[in-house]
Amino acid sequence: MIRIQFIVSSLAVFFGLAFASIGFGQAYKEDVGFNALLNYNGGVAPADGSGLTVAMPEAPDGSGRYMGSVSGKTINNGTGTNTGISSHASTVGRNFFDNSVSLAPGITDITGYEAGDYINRVLNLAGGDPLTTETYDITNHSYIGFAGSTAEKNQVLSRLDFVVNRDNMLSVVGTNNSSSNTTPDYLATSYNSIVVGLSNGNHARGQTSDYGAGRFKPDIVAPSNATSFSTPFVSAGAALLRSAGVGTNAEQNEVTKALLFAGATKHEFSDWDRTSTRPVDEVFGFGEMNVFNSYLMLEAGEFEASTSEPTQLVGDRGYDFDNYSGTGDLFYDVDLIEDGDISAALVWNAIVNDGDASTAVFDPTVTVANLDLELYDSSGSFLGSLIDSSVSTDYNYEHIFIENLSAGRYTFRITGDSATDFAFAWTAVPEPTGGLLVGLLALAAFGRRRRV
Repeated sequence: MIRIQFIVSSLAVFFGLAFASIGFGQAYKEDVGFNALLNYNGGVAPADGSGLTVAMPEAPDGSGRYMGSVSGKTINNGTGTNTGISSHASTVGRNFFDNSVSLAPGITDITGYEAGDYINRVLNLAGGDPLTTETYDITNHSYIGFAGSTAEKNQVLSRLDFVVNRDNMLSVVGTNNSSSNTTPDYLATSYNSIVVGLSNGNHARGQTSDYGAGRFKPDIVAPSNATSFSTPFVSAGAALLRSAGVGTNAEQNEVTKALLFAGATKHEFSDWDRTSTRPVDEVFGFGEMNVFNSYLMLEAGEFEASTSEPTQLVGDRGYDFDNYSGTGDLFYDVDLIEDGDISAALVWNAIVNDGDASTAVFDPTVTVANLDLELYDSSGSFLGSLIDSSVSTDYNYEHIFIENLSAGRYTFRITGDSATDFAFAWTAVPEPTGGLLVGLLALAAFGRRRRV
């Protein structure tokens, strides 16, 4: 590991980059469901990230270089200093938006930053307040950091969570490499980012401590030889989904996260597990990214929850983006037409408020609503028996995943303690194959769709 010191205002911050062999080839596309998506969609991707604006802050290498070079792409230099090309940044860029390697080769509006400059100037740690309005759809952070104190660390994390929620930016960050490492101070303990690890498990893991203690990270994993390079794979997968959802609520960052989380696969990990109070696995989070599964939920469309009985049947797959009022219940009735699996993810953002009216100080207060997700067997009667629940008090997401459920009608119930926007994504169908998949998607059309 190379450790580089930045001086951020009066704050000394250390960023580490985990370098690995350059390139990972095309094999990962099979693992993350991209080839299956191509086959399903007639050999072409349904979206490729076109029209999105992205940023790629990078910690400088030992010679101070932080800009990448990717064939066929122009990367704008947001920091402005000309220090040469970083091989690390170039590999991150190829995995994010290269014309042949990436899941999102349509991305062309790209800005690179030196990481310290991004934190100092864009998140305005050096200037205090206000924080620059983010114009990026997705930012990729393939570096890790350690702050000198809890207060300093929380300033950086709360600033990132603030702009993600305010500006509808999707932030994708990597955890550290090596299973012997604990979760780094930031940015991998952010509430509102997607935190990425490795499918082989050789990444830092563990619970957050100071900033929202008790949450296991990472959130999701992808195949590569270093987290620096699995992170842009997830950024590209998010870009594919976000561009596929243009003009709908699927453009909301919470929806993209819910689709990725609900679509993640677990079969690669023999000991993957979750509990009612720990929504994800301690090592692999929701599991391995699978853009095919996620896209099918997006394609099925948005459906509106019922607020009381009698409830309206929604599709076997789908998503919803809405506001929870702070009281009452929301219900989603789904039919599992054959024995199969159910996966669902409920996601909401932490809300960061600035308690100082001046433009010199950012005084953050972080508030996280507490939503719960329950699954009932309603085959005989509405809410007949509780099958499973995800009722954590530490996370800003919940997750239910059950294998080999009997065919029947099931009801998701969402409850909570305060008002918040949320995204909910679910799939409740047998493993899709061939003609059966077409029939299942046709059945999904009979639910009540939400109009944007």
